[in-house]
Amino acid sequence: MNAFLTARLRRVIRRHQWRQLSYRLAVVWAIAAAVGLVVLMVQAQFGWSSLYSFPAVAALAACGAMLAVRRSVQERPNTRAIAHTIETAYPELRGLLLTAVEQLEADDGGEGSYLRYRVLQQAVDHCQETGNWRAAVPRLRVRTADLVHGAALVLFVGTFWVGRENWRKAGGGVGATMFAARGLTVSPGDTTLERGESLVVLARFGGALPAGVELVVNDGSGPARTISLVKSLADPVFGGTVPDVATDFVYCIDTKGERSRDFKVTVFEYPRLVRSDAELVFPGYTALPPRRIEDTRRVSAVEGTQLSVTFQLNKPVATAKLVARGKEKTEIPLAVVDGKAVATLSGFALTVTQSYDVKLTDAEGRENKSAPPLVVEVLPNRTPELKLISPRGDVRPSALEEIAFEGTVWDDFGVPAYGLAYTVAGQETKVIELGRTVAAKVKQPFAQLVRLEELKVKPDDLVSWYLWADDIGPDGLVRRTTTDMFFAEVRPFEEIFRESQEMQGEPPEGQAGSGEQTKKLAELQKQIIAATWKLVRTPGSGTFGADVTVVTQSQAQALQQAEAEAEKATGPRGQALWAAVIKNMENAKGQLELAAKSPEALKAALTAEQAAYQALLKLQARETSVTKSRNRSQGGDNQGDQRELDGLDLDQSENRYETKRQANSPPSPERREQNQVLNRLQELSRRQQDVNERLKELQTALEAARTAQEKEEVRRQLKRLQDEQKQMVADMDEVRQRMDRPENQSAMQEQREQLDRTRAEAQKAADAAGKGEVSQALAAGTRAQRDLQQMRDELRKSSSSEFSEDLKEMRNEARDLAREQEDISKKIAGLDDPKRKTLGEAPEKDAALNQLAEQQKRMSELIDKATQLSEQAENSEPLLSRQLYDSVRRIAQDDGKAVKDTRQELLEQGNLTRSFNERLKEAEKREGSGKALELTKDLLQQGLLPQAGQAGRRAAAGIDELRKGVERAVENVLGDDGEALKLARSELEQVTDQLTRELAQGQPGEGQRGAGEPKTPTTDAPGQPGEGRQASTEPNPNGTPSSEATGGQPDGQPGDRRGQTQGDRGTREGQRSLAGGGGGGERGEARGADRLEELLRGDRRPGAPGAGYGGPITGDDFGAWADRLRDVEELVDQPALRDAVANARERARLMRQEFKRDLKKPDWAVVRLQVLQPLLEVRKRLGEELARRDSKDALVPIDRDPVPGRYSESVRRYYEELGK
Repeated sequence: MNAFLTARLRRVIRRHQWRQLSYRLAVVWAIAAAVGLVVLMVQAQFGWSSLYSFPAVAALAACGAMLAVRRSVQERPNTRAIAHTIETAYPELRGLLLTAVEQLEADDGGEGSYLRYRVLQQAVDHCQETGNWRAAVPRLRVRTADLVHGAALVLFVGTFWVGRENWRKAGGGVGATMFAARGLTVSPGDTTLERGESLVVLARFGGALPAGVELVVNDGSGPARTISLVKSLADPVFGGTVPDVATDFVYCIDTKGERSRDFKVTVFEYPRLVRSDAELVFPGYTALPPRRIEDTRRVSAVEGTQLSVTFQLNKPVATAKLVARGKEKTEIPLAVVDGKAVATLSGFALTVTQSYDVKLTDAEGRENKSAPPLVVEVLPNRTPELKLISPRGDVRPSALEEIAFEGTVWDDFGVPAYGLAYTVAGQETKVIELGRTVAAKVKQPFAQLVRLEELKVKPDDLVSWYLWADDIGPDGLVRRTTTDMFFAEVRPFEEIFRESQEMQGEPPEGQAGSGEQTKKLAELQKQIIAATWKLVRTPGSGTFGADVTVVTQSQAQALQQAEAEAEKATGPRGQALWAAVIKNMENAKGQLELAAKSPEALKAALTAEQAAYQALLKLQARETSVTKSRNRSQGGDNQGDQRELDGLDLDQSENRYETKRQANSPPSPERREQNQVLNRLQELSRRQQDVNERLKELQTALEAARTAQEKEEVRRQLKRLQDEQKQMVADMDEVRQRMDRPENQSAMQEQREQLDRTRAEAQKAADAAGKGEVSQALAAGTRAQRDLQQMRDELRKSSSSEFSEDLKEMRNEARDLAREQEDISKKIAGLDDPKRKTLGEAPEKDAALNQLAEQQKRMSELIDKATQLSEQAENSEPLLSRQLYDSVRRIAQDDGKAVKDTRQELLEQGNLTRSFNERLKEAEKREGSGKALELTKDLLQQGLLPQAGQAGRRAAAGIDELRKGVERAVENVLGDDGEALKLARSELEQVTDQLTRELAQGQPGEGQRGAGEPKTPTTDAPGQPGEGRQASTEPNPNGTPSSEATGGQPDGQPGDRRGQTQGDRGTREGQRSLAGGGGGGERGEARGADRLEELLRGDRRPGAPGAGYGGPITGDDFGAWADRLRDVEELVDQPALRDAVANARERARLMRQEFKRDLKKPDWAVVRLQVLQPLLEVRKRLGEELARRDSKDALVPIDRDPVPGRYSESVRRYYEELGK
């Protein structure tokens, strides 16, 4: 009985112990798994790795499990606790089992009492009835414990499975020790990196430092690379760089067999535009085929063109759009295809010129770092260009003359028909068709003869004409374009001109007779006709209403003057004519008032205005009093009168007092555009030549490369050349857009076509460089460079005058020759100095002889060139030819006289040998130039240093006279280059000021130095106060502050400016009197005439608000800033200065390019050194050159030399203190 009960209790105890063991083991596995996860986190976060980290955790887990099992095995079962558990599960026992357990524990081996037997019997019976007390430790609890144990075990095994690779890598070397003992930390660990960037790896040790540390890189494409890490001074840090990361890779730290775990580097890319190909579908009226432009970001096309662009990207993107630059920020979505690195813009109609930014966003939300621009320039469908070559302006023919019309017609897309229309006042307009079907972009000449006799015109009749041409407008309909209206005033067969007996500068106001007032009124009426005709031609302009009001007011003023003059009329003919004038003017005024609402009334107004003008012509006097005036341009509105006056032979002699010379007018916009295009073509040619030279070097290097590393370096350099070539293609597109501007379209048609071919060659060079085909890239680049140079030469030749280039070159050669001769004379004088005689005279003497020989050769070439140019210019430029001939003849005479005088001096001094005398006689008889230089060389060879010095000075004087003669001849054709230098200096002042302000913004605290880099004061030409320059407070090089004002004159006579101002004011008042009538007119009338003149000139346009300041390097005005530097290059003739400006501009362009590409501010110290300082030096040199050219009569300081560099800062501070 005892044994049976004990066996049943043991079953319950075993189930209880198994459940406890399961929970204990679950706790052990869970703790071990948690420790393993912590180790994994530490490794991932800090890069720490150890060979024994996971084995240690596993060992600890095993020990914990063993302890749990051992405890369960060795633990003595608590029978009473189990009985209590059974009693709890079975309450009906009511302590029976506990009593039985106590009886068992008190068993002494005897049979015991009946009570004991009954207790045990009942306990056994209950056990049998309840199934061995299974409810005390239910099977569900046991299984739950088993599940918890299993889960913990799985977690533990899973943790070790995750860390198995790190543990294996950490234990890769045999006998490896623990990096944890050294406290290794690797930065950046696992990371992401942009493609093409460099990865910097730092390994920091907290304990003992290893002898050497290496970085092992494996990208899976080949064997692992090893990079030695360098220790950082005293810090326990080793560092190294993985350059130009292109693909994903893993890396680890290796210290002579001890290796860290592998770290992974994931490479990503920002979305980026690789290339964009544009396709243009032109409107039907252009008759142009579709055009495809590869790899471009600039598009020029006529309005209405359909633009399609394919954007090749470096990776697929989620969204792409074009964002317009400006206030509105209009967005144009681009179509993207999933999985393809392409975005497209299809069928975009071009209406306005706009610049867009290409915005890209990839699937990860990354945007392109810098948005590349897409510049779309929409060209208007221009009206035909009609140029009337003959007659020029209004004419005054007789009734029997013939008017020969000659001109040209040009249109960008062709002209269906063109012709001439003329009207005899009071008759119907006759339209003559001169031709049909002019091809696009072809300048078609035409000629037509109109016989006035066949028109049966009479003296004082008015004939008006204009040219017309039809073309197809943007709406596809035919539109007609007309020119300004010109007039032929039929003059009488007899006109009387009487010469006045007094000579004066200007006729006194208030002394003009009635005939003069009638003439002025007629001139005003003609201006009203021209303004009305302009309104007829442009009825849809935005200022139409205001312009009609101006013309109406002017007609009302003319009517008032006519009424005033009509009251003075005495004869019946005059009264009748004035009545007709007033009637027609009133009719014209009424029609103009109606035209404000109905533009059709303008034609009726125009007819009435012409009738009034014809009546005024009949009122003009037939007898004219003529006074010779110095101001030839006075009253120059009537060209016909001026031509007739020029043909008169007056008794009074010409006033030969010299008048003030005016500065040359600035170049026209057309000429400036040509200069800008020329400069850009020259720059592109030079850059292409540089690229070609580098391609040749790379071709040689590629052939000589043996190792893979050398070939990779060549490919890397080739990639940079490809980028440079692509930038040149983009710059060619910019030049192409400039050529497409209206002012350049007709003048640069051939150059545009040639530039398109050149661009194709440059594109081939870029594509070949990208493929690594160096020879093909070099061949295409060479062709592009040759075409660019040829294009520039042809354009310069066509845009310059016949002899301008040769004259500029000859002037520079003459100046160089004079400067060189001055230096030679100083050297010869130094050789003759007794204090300097040394044993080293021979080399200096030989150098002087060589220089004289070179001077003689250059002198002969210059004389030959001047002679040849004089002969060529004999017919076209007779004044130039005569001046060059006189200069050449004078230098020949001076050479002969120098030889003769030197021969006589040598004879008197007794230094003339027989052989030398014969040579001098032969030199006198010999034709040619350079005799004085040859004589100097011979005397120097003979050792006659004083005589050689004298001969050298004579030669220098002759060369200087030649220089002056050449400069005078060149001035007659090109003008005085002094004005060009002043303009160049003024431009440089503004350019450097812009750059200095940007430097001040980029370097706080440096801005006060400002153009201050003019610490070296500018050497402005003093004594030139009134030359149109801005006032300057900078100190002059002589140490005195310049006081440039606008009140003086170049000759130092400030009063002249006042006289000129008064004269100009008088001239303006005389012009205003056309509207104001006789004795000066009223202010309102003058204002009305001015507004009418503005309307005729086309100056009525809204004023543009001033643009805010933007730095040239980092702002938006780099293009305009660079254009001004190009203007300076064209204005300066000295090659050294031009090269300095060009180099500074090129450095600025490269800095701007780097800023736009990398979005990093430039190094302002480098900007100051490489851009600003060279420009300031050029400005200083220009000031010195202008100071040397100043008039000798001007009031200038005695010392013209610039302040030496080492004293310039002290001088600047001195004047700053004075200013305080």
